[in-house]
Amino acid sequence: MSTLDFKGKQFVYSHHLGVPFREMGVSLVISTDAHATGDLDSMRFGVAVARRGWCEAKDILNTRPVEEFLSFLHRGA
Repeated sequence: MSTLDFKGKQFVYSHHLGVPFREMGVSLVISTDAHATGDLDSMRFGVAVARRGWCEAKDILNTRPVEEFLSFLHRGA
């Protein structure tokens, strides 16, 4: 699992990597690493970068139903 981690303006992901990751079947997670509710506003930056990398909701693990998300985590994948 790779992470689109957006805290402030320090991006840990390049949208150019989205297509190769997606084509390899890697599940991505968009995260703000929020420590306060005000930090959740940064999620829009993660979504924008994922879209620029041609990622769709099906490519982003934390857009899936909670049962599917938890199943993925319990598999240890």
